[in-house]
Amino acid sequence: MKVMVLGKLENPTLNCIKGIKDKVSGEKIIPLAVKRGAALQRFRLPFKNLSSLDTEFEFIFIKSPKSDQDTINEIDNFDPQSIFEHMQFFCQPSVLQMPGSVVPEGSPDVPASLLNVQIKVDTEWFKHHVPEDRLIKLPKLLIARVKGTSLL
Repeated sequence: MKVMVLGKLENPTLNCIKGIKDKVSGEKIIPLAVKRGAALQRFRLPFKNLSSLDTEFEFIFIKSPKSDQDTINEIDNFDPQSIFEHMQFFCQPSVLQMPGSVVPEGSPDVPASLLNVQIKVDTEWFKHHVPEDRLIKLPKLLIARVKGTSLL
């Protein structure tokens, strides 16, 4: 007996509405401005699932590789990687169920799903080690994975 299986394979694509294109790398980034004096800071990042399938995504932050900006800061005797030891990044909730954004003609657009990002900052360390007039760009990588798979 032969059984024919038909299916559709579509890799989901996410878009953050707050994302901007970085002039140096040409990649899309999501800038977050962290304040020195606030110990817990919250951000809401709107994401849209650009595929037609409803998909569940898991989000996690990881350290990104050393950037050119790190080299510039090290010339000034400042190691930006040491800041990561005094900041913690969380996604709350870390899993979002996102509806597909392809809708029939005349139907309303699918609203963006909001990812809540929390950053805990060691304010005492910042006060003593980071100059107040210093603007520092820190690379942090936010990974979205289709839940239950290794698809990033």
